[in-house]
Amino acid sequence: MLLGFPPMRVIKLFGVALAAAACAGLVVGALGRLLMRLATLASGHDGEFSWSGSLFIILLYAVATLPAALAAAVTIRRWRWLAGAAAALALCLPAGSVAAVELGYSDGWTTAQWVGVAASTVAVFATIFAAPVVATRLVDRVLGRA
Repeated sequence: MLLGFPPMRVIKLFGVALAAAACAGLVVGALGRLLMRLATLASGHDGEFSWSGSLFIILLYAVATLPAALAAAVTIRRWRWLAGAAAALALCLPAGSVAAVELGYSDGWTTAQWVGVAASTVAVFATIFAAPVVATRLVDRVLGRA
């Protein structure tokens, strides 16, 4: 018995969590990547687009969402949200660093640019915190807890 569950139940729970993290990472990560591109465009930079970079971002969202999905698979207690919050907070530091590099200097930005960059940046950070919520909800739905 692992975690108090029979082995086949553990495999099912792990599979559900992995699938939920992958789906949440794909959908929310793609949205986050689109918003990152909008932030770059709003700042007046051309920015570079690469499929490998975009796939890495989506993979990063999925991996960061996995702890929340695993916690949701094994419990319905409130502490499961801590796993998602911790993973989201862990992504915020590299996200902020990348944003600073990608957006560059803000000298000479118009008010419209400031508003566009601020709105899209807030939206990107919102996706970081939304990904674990989406994964948790998917796990609950698949396991019949919704």
